[in-house]
Amino acid sequence: MKAERAAMLAELLREMRDTAGGYFPEAAWPEVHRTFALPYVELVIPRYSARGLEFYLRRRPDGDVHWPGSPWHIPGGLWRVAQTQREACEATAQRELGLSVRSLREVMTYKWPDHPYANPISHVCLCELSGLAPLSDAGAFFPISDLPQPVLLHHDEFLLACAHHLRREPAPA
Repeated sequence: MKAERAAMLAELLREMRDTAGGYFPEAAWPEVHRTFALPYVELVIPRYSARGLEFYLRRRPDGDVHWPGSPWHIPGGLWRVAQTQREACEATAQRELGLSVRSLREVMTYKWPDHPYANPISHVCLCELSGLAPLSDAGAFFPISDLPQPVLLHHDEFLLACAHHLRREPAPA
């Protein structure tokens, strides 16, 4: 980037801070999302059944241009600046599942090198919910040994890390 373009960027950022309260304009948000590493929470919801350890996954909607083929994914969302990790997990659980989070424990953090539209850092959290995750064609529990296909990029790795973590601890009663 040439010096005059860098100075223009600095001027625009000052203008944004002074006139928009530091919020990025909606038109600039996609580029901000691609440029800056932003934190996300991934809500890994385990349960034990007759099939053993299972994890809850949701299906991406048909026609998602960034994730074609309606892959299965761990519920997740942006961890906003004013939120604690618990508040970010709670907001995601409410939005995606209509439930609250009883407890959570971060298992891993993952900086994505290959996300199609963002530059995220995923905070993968094992979560216990206030109720039962909604079961449907778009949301179900799957054994770690028999995950549905396709699974969203890296989400199988997140689940394997959580399974490993849980196997080192006693199973919940």
